[in-house]
Amino acid sequence: MPEKLEKTRWQAPKRSTYWYNDKVKCYCLPFLGADKSIVQRSQYFDAQMDKKFPATIETYICVKSWFWALALLAWLMIFQIAVKFSWTRNILQKYPDICSAYMFKNSGPTRQQAEEATFEYWFFGTGWNETTTPPPVDEEPKKKVVVRCDGPDAGYIATSGCVLSCALTILSDAENMPKPGGVFTSAAAFKKTKIYDRLASFGIVFRTVPEMAST
Repeated sequence: MPEKLEKTRWQAPKRSTYWYNDKVKCYCLPFLGADKSIVQRSQYFDAQMDKKFPATIETYICVKSWFWALALLAWLMIFQIAVKFSWTRNILQKYPDICSAYMFKNSGPTRQQAEEATFEYWFFGTGWNETTTPPPVDEEPKKKVVVRCDGPDAGYIATSGCVLSCALTILSDAENMPKPGGVFTSAAAFKKTKIYDRLASFGIVFRTVPEMAST
């Protein structure tokens, strides 16, 4: 990203390493996956190509119990240290089941486990009225929106559904995708297509939750 994105003093709130979310009734820890950087890349594309004001994001993983939240935090700290050395990486790769407290294993889940598993994502956004262009960035944003995404087993069933949805969209909606081609994030590539409909056909559904936005 050679050019810096425009910023205001209104940024996504920074949280502590361990905090409680009273809206979804769970304990939250920082999510170390690629989601945040992908969103940042998508926002950069929107800012450069469509002249839209970029949003900021912070990502977290939710755990229902404070005990398991602390246990997960401790495991993540140990994991971060272990991956830095070859001999401990070998142990992690050789015994993934023991090292992950049997959350992961080489054989993967059984078909029954995959069919019974589900996931949910929550998105809490704060901004300005969408009809105002450009947004009044000097004013405090007060418009709130809450979006929930539900789907089947994230590791196998939902991932397959996402890949198939992307492939079908490339074949059917190519005219609505960026013309030059190249490497894009999913948001940049598919934002003007019908990919949400295709995702829904595989059980991956996004919906707004207005009653939570008003609280």
